Amino acid sequence: MSERETEIKIFNHRDEPIVINWLDYRGIRERYGILPTGAVLAQPTYVNHPWVITDLRGRSLAVLLPTTRPGQVTIT
Repeated sequence: MSERETEIKIFNHRDEPIVINWLDYRGIRERYGILPTGAVLAQPTYVNHPWVITDLRGRSLAVLLPTTRPGQVTIT
């Protein structure tokens, strides 16, 4: 667990919305929201807090592990 804050920027370039999930300390997905097509989300987070981006059916599209430098990912 880290207390160092950072940010991940998520760009949705898919033709459908995507789901933003944080993995809690037990590895269980906690839904943070749905990102519409063409939208961008600047998600505050902490270093080493894992995130999983899925489609609406729950299929994984990306796994993110934030670092000390703010990051970004484009989902296509």
